[in-house]
Amino acid sequence: AQLASALRGCQQLRHLNLSYNRLRAGGMEHLSPSLASLPALTHLDLSQTQLQDSGAQAVSHGLRGCERLATLVLSLNQIGAEGASSMVAGLQECTALAHLDLQMNPLGALGATSIASALQYWPHLRYLDLGHANIPGEGWESLGGTLHRSSALTCLRVFSNQIPDPSLAALARGVSECAALRELNVGGNDCGRAAKAELARLEERRGGGLRVWY
Repeated sequence: AQLASALRGCQQLRHLNLSYNRLRAGGMEHLSPSLASLPALTHLDLSQTQLQDSGAQAVSHGLRGCERLATLVLSLNQIGAEGASSMVAGLQECTALAHLDLQMNPLGALGATSIASALQYWPHLRYLDLGHANIPGEGWESLGGTLHRSSALTCLRVFSNQIPDPSLAALARGVSECAALRELNVGGNDCGRAAKAELARLEERRGGGLRVWY
């Protein structure tokens, strides 16, 4: 409650790092109205704060007025499909978003589909981390079908998701539409013949301008 009260008086605050605190959903619900009163906020780090789905929903409510937000870190928060969908809906107004880190959350297929649908609202997105996110094949295929909307994307991390080879190949085809992409991390996945062939063709077309991490 004290932090929430203090934040309401910091309207010029740009960077807020609350990572590795036991905020949990209840704490985030107290802070959410205060986030909405920070119009200058550009960087918010809430990694490993035990938010879970209800905490992610509170984050989404608080960020609806933060149109300048460029960096959001929500890694290691046990956020599932429901929380991811709610959070993404709240971020649609954050059109300046350039860095989104959701690694180590069990987002599932619905979470991935929600993110795929929201890419159109983030034209400046350069960094997207979905590593170790428990997303099944259909989620990656959905994401691959919308990556053409991410013309500014330079780094995509999808490591340790056990992505099936056909789905990884579909994702690689989607990545080929991201002309600005410079780094793709697919380590820790089931990278079989089809996916390796697509990724090899992609690297060849880029002529060394893209680095793929296996």
